[in-house]
Amino acid sequence: MDQKSLLLLILFSLSCCSGSQSTIESVDLNGIVPEGMVLIPEGAYMMGGKSDQSDPDELPQHAVKVSPFFMEQTEVTNEQFIEFVEATAFKTVAQNAISMVALDSRC
Repeated sequence: MDQKSLLLLILFSLSCCSGSQSTIESVDLNGIVPEGMVLIPEGAYMMGGKSDQSDPDELPQHAVKVSPFFMEQTEVTNEQFIEFVEATAFKTVAQNAISMVALDSRC
């Protein structure tokens, strides 16, 4: 897998936030599928808990629509991700000091 495809996958993953937002923005499809990627069609699902064992942050259960998006055709192994991080000095959200206010403002 080339670094460009891996970077696109990681950036897409980081752009998805949970919370009150119920739609994930779609990628610009324009009928072009990037090399090594597959199109995942739009869909909907119920997000959240529905039992008395659900945590408060899982309630209320609600419908979420996911727009179509691209996903890398091949999985990324831990070794490949380490190689990417070492080559680019990439820092995950977990590695950066970030407040929930800053995170929520991205969504």
